[in-house]
Amino acid sequence: MSKVRILDLSESYTFGKYAELAYDSADILAEFDVTLNNMLVIEAKNADLSNGNYAANYSC
Repeated sequence: MSKVRILDLSESYTFGKYAELAYDSADILAEFDVTLNNMLVIEAKNADLSNGNYAANYSC
């Protein structure tokens, strides 16, 4: 089964034009063989990382 192409290879796209497409971001990126991974990032505030204590004083 062949995959339906989202992008027209003969057309030029700007960043804004990608945003106007009626497709999910992950599907558009798949056209370039790129995957999108979402992950939680925890920002450490006032943590002294010099002693290896990475889990101290974090906020979510």
